[in-house]
Amino acid sequence: MNLKDLLQKVSHTDPPTRLEDVLLMPLSKFRKAGLLCRVPCDHLTGGDYYIASSEKEAAVGRAECHKS
Repeated sequence: MNLKDLLQKVSHTDPPTRLEDVLLMPLSKFRKAGLLCRVPCDHLTGGDYYIASSEKEAAVGRAECHKS
């Protein structure tokens, strides 16, 4: 399989602009969306959690955590 074939299989969607769109998104769509969501969680840990679509976005979340 060549690069052109692989790129045709990638589905690109515009990122959601409303919180409701993210909350109602099926996991199959979230996985392809390339999102990193920060969830404040002061009542449990006093910090934030990150929910990532893929390992790429998770790496960004980990970098954000280590900035503090």
